[in-house]
Amino acid sequence: MKDALLTDFELENIYQDWLAKRIINRPVSDSLRAGWYFSGLDDEQLTKLNDACTRIELVPRVIRLLILTRLYGRAYMVLGVNDGKPLTDELDINSLRTDGMQFLTVLKKSQVEIDDKELLTAEEAAGLMGQPRYYKIKLASGGYTRIHHSRIICMRNGEEEESVFQAIKGTLRNYAGTNAGAASLVYEAKID
Repeated sequence: MKDALLTDFELENIYQDWLAKRIINRPVSDSLRAGWYFSGLDDEQLTKLNDACTRIELVPRVIRLLILTRLYGRAYMVLGVNDGKPLTDELDINSLRTDGMQFLTVLKKSQVEIDDKELLTAEEAAGLMGQPRYYKIKLASGGYTRIHHSRIICMRNGEEEESVFQAIKGTLRNYAGTNAGAASLVYEAKID
C-alpha cells in the first residue's frame, strides 16, 4: 500500500529543517554551479544575451523553479513576454524582438490549476496525453486569470510529480527521532 501524499503544509514544515533544506537545495546548486555556455554567437551577441539574462534574473529564477519542483513535485514559470498579445493568446516566437522578455515569475503548484475544459491533441502536445491548452493562475484577489500553455513552463519531478521528501519521509522521520533521542541522552548525561 502506498503512503499518503504529504500536503504542502507538511512539505513546508519538513523543509524548515537544515538537513531537509540541503536535500532539496544542494542538487540544484550543484547542477547550476558551472553555469551554461552558448555557442555560435559572436562577442556582441553573447554580451547582449548575458545582459538580458542578468536583467530578467534568469539564474535565480531557474534555481527557484528547480527548488520548488523538488519540494512540491511540480512548479511553474510564467514567461512575461512583451509581444502585444493577451496572456490567453499563443506565444508567437517569431514576433519576439530584442528585450521582448520582460520578466519570469516562478509559481508553486498550489498557485496554478489546469484548465481541463480544453486539452491539447496528442500531436500538439508532442505525444503527451491530457496536456491543457490553458492554465488558471490564482490571483491575490482570489480570482483567476487564464494563460495559454505556450506562456508557461511546467516543471515536473519525475512521472509521479512527487516531492523528493515523499520517497524519503520514513528516513527523515527516523533521523528526527534518533536525533531527538540523542539530544535527550546528552541532556540526561549532563544532569547526572
